[in-house]
Amino acid sequence: MESELLRTIVWEEMLAADMRSNYFGELVLYYARLEKWLRIATLAFSSGAFVSVMTAVPMWIRLACPLVATVVSFWLLFNQYGALSRDASDLHAGWQAVHREYEKVWNDLENPDAESRYHRIYEGADSLSKVGVRFPNNEVRLGYWQDRAS
Repeated sequence: MESELLRTIVWEEMLAADMRSNYFGELVLYYARLEKWLRIATLAFSSGAFVSVMTAVPMWIRLACPLVATVVSFWLLFNQYGALSRDASDLHAGWQAVHREYEKVWNDLENPDAESRYHRIYEGADSLSKVGVRFPNNEVRLGYWQDRAS
């Protein structure tokens, strides 16, 4: 591969890995916060104290509170936000490691094995891409992190 082409590709892949790392780091916080607030809502709506405070509220609303708590509990059970947060954390760390590896190649492009190191990193990063497909492809947030990486 031509030296200038390798330089361009390594630079772009390094920025893309940084963008992905930051995106998955953001998802870790998103899923952790979402799970926390849904658990708080479940606790509040299932609490007898919460319902007893609402004496001026129509009876149908007081009766709906336990139903809402049940629905939110099932939502938490089926969506597994804790597991998503852990998986996003693993992807954040994985993409950060890929970014560091590309950075090492970038800083040593004159080395004769730079191209083979690039290919090895690229192939290893493919497994991270496969794991990441279950997460949303939020183009606005990805664009934000791409701008930050540039």
